[in-house]
Amino acid sequence: MSVNAFLRQGFLPFEEGLLDQTGRLTEAAPGLRERVLAAADAVGRPARATFIGIGASLAALAAPVAHLSAHGIPSVRLNAAEAGPFDEDATLVALSQSGRSRETVEVMRAASGRKLAVVNVTDSPMASAAASASPRRAISA
Repeated sequence: MSVNAFLRQGFLPFEEGLLDQTGRLTEAAPGLRERVLAAADAVGRPARATFIGIGASLAALAAPVAHLSAHGIPSVRLNAAEAGPFDEDATLVALSQSGRSRETVEVMRAASGRKLAVVNVTDSPMASAAASASPRRAISA
């Protein structure tokens, strides 16, 4: 994909995003909190949670895994390229900025049970894969 095609998808160039980061986070925070709470209500308290992603998304999953583990919910994070199959009793949470990370989308499509996608683009393959689950939920920032 060319740089221009990528930018037409609505993504910001790095420098522009960096300059406007504080304003965008302040704007997104109230709505994001509501979406996260709605997803938490839909998923409920999981017996176990498995978090998947690749690259920076995988790194970002360290905090929720540590938080849930510290509060009595066994949690792991796995590289989507090396993950699966999953226990149906575990809630699968996938993180992808674009919602198009091939490895993560493939894992979400193959998994059954509870699935939660955290994406910036709700019209994405990963959000659609999460929408096939029950309960279904995709969160966009």
